[in-house]
Amino acid sequence: MMWNTRLLPCALWLAACGGEPEPTRHLIASLSATPGLLLADGAASAKLALALTWADDGSPAEGLAIELRSDRGSVDTLTPGSGQTDAQGLWQSSVSSSTAGDATLTAFNGDMALCHDDLDQCHPAQVKLTFTDKPLVYTREQTGAGAVMFTRLGSDGSLSAAPTAIATGLYSLPALAHGTKGFGVAFTGKAAAADSSTTWFVGVDDSGAAGTPVQVATDTKGDASSTYPQIASDGKQYTVVWQDRRNGSWDLFFRLLNSDGSFASSELTVRTELDSISVAPQVVWSGKEYGVVFADTRKEYGHFQIYLARVAADGSKVTAEHAITSAADNADTPGVAFHDGGYWINWIEKPWYGDARPFAVRAQSAVIDNGADLGMAFSGAGADIGAIEFGLPWGSSTSISTSLHLALFDPV
Repeated sequence: MMWNTRLLPCALWLAACGGEPEPTRHLIASLSATPGLLLADGAASAKLALALTWADDGSPAEGLAIELRSDRGSVDTLTPGSGQTDAQGLWQSSVSSSTAGDATLTAFNGDMALCHDDLDQCHPAQVKLTFTDKPLVYTREQTGAGAVMFTRLGSDGSLSAAPTAIATGLYSLPALAHGTKGFGVAFTGKAAAADSSTTWFVGVDDSGAAGTPVQVATDTKGDASSTYPQIASDGKQYTVVWQDRRNGSWDLFFRLLNSDGSFASSELTVRTELDSISVAPQVVWSGKEYGVVFADTRKEYGHFQIYLARVAADGSKVTAEHAITSAADNADTPGVAFHDGGYWINWIEKPWYGDARPFAVRAQSAVIDNGADLGMAFSGAGADIGAIEFGLPWGSSTSISTSLHLALFDPV
C-alpha cells in the first residue's frame, strides 16, 4: 500500500508543510496479543504490542499516532486506546471485556488502517482474541464408570454451556489452564478398572471439544503411582507437574506438552535432593519461566518444609530449589501466584505441639532475593496483602494452632 503523506507529520516532508513531499514510504505494522484467550470477567486482560517500521530501511517509525479499534465497539476496554510510537517504533496497550465472544482489534493511524505487509493491497494489522466465560472442570463418578466434565459459568455463576465429557474413565483431581486458543486439562486416574492409575492430559478447544487423552507419566509402577497433577500454560504450550512414586518414595516430575497432547519435552525430575519425600506441587507461569512450589522432607524425615523450583520455558531447571521455610513447624499445602515481578507463595504451618486455642489466621510476607531471606515484610492478623485473589488455604483445629503464611520470592 502506498502511504498517504497527509497522515505523516510535517517533519517527514522534504520541504516545509505545504511544499513538495518526499517520495511516499511504506509503513509495516506488527500487532500481537498475549494471551489470545481470556476470561470475560472485566478483570483479565491481554497485553497488546504494536511495532511500526519503515519498509524501505527497516528503521523504527517514531512519533506516529496510533489508535486501536475493536469490531465489537465499546464492550471491549482498551487501556489506553490511543497513543504514539516511541523511539523504537513501539506502542503497548491492553484489552479486557465482560462480554464473551470473539473480538478483532485493528491498528489505525488517523482514519487509515495500518498494514502488516509491504503490498499494494493492504492487509490490516489485526489480532483476534476470544473472551470466554469461566471454564470449570470436575469429575462425575458412577458405579464402574466416570468422566472428566467441562463446562462454563457466566458472570452470575449460572451455567453458560451444557457440561460435556472430555475424558471417560475412573478419573479424579482435574486441573485446568488457559492456552492460546483453548484449554489444557490434567487429571489422575485410569481408563479402566484393571489399569494402573497415572497422570493424564487432554486439550480442549474453546467450543468445548476435546482431543484424545494422553498419558503424561510414561513410567508407572503399580496403582496410584502418579497423582496430584497441576497445570499451567505460557500461552503456547502447557506444563504438567505431578507427584510420582515410581522410584519408591514420592518425587515430583515436570513435562511440557503441546495443545494436541504431543510431548514438547521429556520428563524432568523437579527436585535435586533424592533422599526425601516431595508432595503437593503447584505451578505458575511468570512470563519468562515456570515456578513450582512443593512440600519436602529433606531437612527432617516426616517434617515438611516449602521449596520453590524454577524451570525454564524449554523445561530445563534454572537453579537448584530455594528453601522458602525453615522454621521448626511443619509446613504444607503450598500455593503460588506470580505478580509484580515476584512469586507469591502461601502455605499452612502447623506446630508439632501446643496448647489448644482458637484458630487464627496470620498473614506473613518474606522477601527472598536469590535465595537469601531478607526478613519479614509485615506480620499481623488481617494484614493487607494487596488486591490479588490468591485463593489462600486455611484450616482450624481444637488441639493444634494452624496459621497461614505468605511469601514473596523475587527471581531477579
